[in-house]
Amino acid sequence: MTLDEVQRVPELFRAIKLSVDRDRRPGRFLLTGSADLLLLPRLNESLAGRIEILSLHPLTEAEKNRAPGAFLAALLAGDLK
Repeated sequence: MTLDEVQRVPELFRAIKLSVDRDRRPGRFLLTGSADLLLLPRLNESLAGRIEILSLHPLTEAEKNRAPGAFLAALLAGDLK
């Protein structure tokens, strides 16, 4: 199940925690959002030991325009700062 902008509904975290505790198979939930979950003041459930956090680079202008770009080549070559 994919839940986008999950930080807007912190009440969901308790239900997710209970579900994960009942069934520990990884990959059942994909939680996305633009806020750091660990810094949310209203979050009572941290899901510690139950989640992995991946930080993603934002889309490049070329990706947004569906045009060819050099971002991936520069990233893989280590040319980004």
